[in-house]
Amino acid sequence: MEDTFRNQLLQSDPVLGSVTGMRPPLLMGTGTLGEAAGLKKIRAGVEGNPALGFTVQRADVGAFMFKNVVKEAGQGKWKGEMASLTA
Repeated sequence: MEDTFRNQLLQSDPVLGSVTGMRPPLLMGTGTLGEAAGLKKIRAGVEGNPALGFTVQRADVGAFMFKNVVKEAGQGKWKGEMASLTA
């Protein structure tokens, strides 16, 4: 999947448009918002400088993706990156 991701970034007219990959560590919880640690406690990094840790709540991954990827519509600093998240 990452090979497809990287090949899309190199094309002049990519099928997928803007893409952001996520590499969370061990996902914890059921994904309900009550279990979330909150975005202030999330550490995020990119492939060259990854965030190091062992776990992250599913709800926090979803909240991070919505705030930083979906709302920005692929125009933010995460465009074309492989993001790593941990709490």
